[in-house]
Amino acid sequence: STGSGAIIQTERGLRVITNGHVVQNQVFVELRRFGSSRKFVAEVEGVSHECDLALLRVRKDEFFEGAEPIELGTLPALGDAVTVCGYPIGGDRLSLTQGVVSRIEVSAYAHSQRPLLSVQIDAAVNSGNSGGPVFKGDKIIGIAFQALDESQNIAYAIALPIIQHFLKDLAAGRSGQFPSLGVVWQRLESDSHRRSLGLKKQEGGSLVVAVAFEGSAWGILQAGDVLLAIDGEPIGTDGTVLLRAGELVDHSYRITQQHIGAPVKISVLRD
Repeated sequence: STGSGAIIQTERGLRVITNGHVVQNQVFVELRRFGSSRKFVAEVEGVSHECDLALLRVRKDEFFEGAEPIELGTLPALGDAVTVCGYPIGGDRLSLTQGVVSRIEVSAYAHSQRPLLSVQIDAAVNSGNSGGPVFKGDKIIGIAFQALDESQNIAYAIALPIIQHFLKDLAAGRSGQFPSLGVVWQRLESDSHRRSLGLKKQEGGSLVVAVAFEGSAWGILQAGDVLLAIDGEPIGTDGTVLLRAGELVDHSYRITQQHIGAPVKISVLRD
């Protein structure tokens, strides 16, 4: 298996970030820097297959000589120009492809099928690009990790908030995990359905259909509850919350941004 990666600064020192699926089932990992023919043995310091990220450590400082770690940027806006760096199939040299940010949404990660925030781009991403940095200017705004084979110019990068969550978990000695309420829910876009539940005309919300046994919400939420807000952020009738001005995402984003064990305030309409 081959992939791409980027040198970043962490609380433990310089590390290489890549995709979890690149090092899946690994027994031996080698890294080669751009512009060098020498390979260095690396070890997987942390991996989260849930968000498809891994952090690699090289014990020989020689690997990092002269390297400037790449800074993490901010979540891009729609239409921002981006550049994907990596080593796709068809050659051994660094490849650069360019495109724009097409969409920012919660979507299922192919490696784990876990819905998390991702950035859709129209730059070419192929096998081997996995784990490569996606730049806006000279800062990372995502990590390339998948593309849609049956479409043209639709590729995805792991969004910056997910990367930061992963790095924060590892720095705290936790595995990179993302919490879930553990409920099955449905939209409340039907006016008659909303009236039958006692919702006001201007209120949004999503209906709890079932609660997973021993999940986060077990014994707290129940079928028939209406989720109105998460940490004060109102939920729309389509189950979305505000990401930024004019941008909506699935309300699960508010939960996944928390860390395991953190308290969350949920506003609920019951009976």
